[in-house]
Amino acid sequence: MSSPIIQLKDIWFSYGRGYALTGIELQVMPSTTTAVIGPSGSGKTTLLKVIAGLLKPEKGDVELLGHKLNEPPTGREIYRMVGYVPQQLGLVRSYTSLQNVLLGALARTSLIPSLLGFFSEQELILARECLSLVGLERKLNEKVYRLSGGERQRVAIARALTQKPKLLLADEFTSDLDYVTALDIMDLLRENTRTDITLIMATHNIEIASEYADTAIVLREGKKVSESKAKDLTQEMVRRVFT
Repeated sequence: MSSPIIQLKDIWFSYGRGYALTGIELQVMPSTTTAVIGPSGSGKTTLLKVIAGLLKPEKGDVELLGHKLNEPPTGREIYRMVGYVPQQLGLVRSYTSLQNVLLGALARTSLIPSLLGFFSEQELILARECLSLVGLERKLNEKVYRLSGGERQRVAIARALTQKPKLLLADEFTSDLDYVTALDIMDLLRENTRTDITLIMATHNIEIASEYADTAIVLREGKKVSESKAKDLTQEMVRRVFT
């Protein structure tokens, strides 16, 4: 039996006024999809940032790929395996689609060439393949600010895939999309997580969570109030959390 790709043990985190996360326990197996559900302010984004190493918990242990992140080896050796798609996407609007996607290769590129925008032919081929994978092969040289919302989402996903992650974290990345486009994005991610990518997504969309996730955890006021098979989610169960 395979080992968990992520283990959170008694995670507590505070921004200074009360706790944003309180005693969170979580175990995620490889090549699965986990939906993190909860109302605004429930701790979904904070949880993803803790897993991504962007926030350090005040208490508790984060284990990624068998390594505790407060013990060596950490840094590039571990975090290069984690792709992160923030809610605001984090794209450089004045860059082209290709330039944005190449940012996913920075961890494998020497400092000076990356600062000058020089990437190997291998990285360029990979970036183009990832853009083609998300259906943007004709938008390689299009500035991001000229793209639609759905196209920007696809660029952000292509950037994450270019990183070659073992774990992909996605924060409410379908919240501003129409339903059909959101389903297209999820179909794309499901196709990639069937191999060796594990997906953890924060979402408020119950239909998407129940259709695409294996497991659903529900947060309220920084606490994990339930964990279940995503297909067993009901509107009534979640309504009690959101109200």
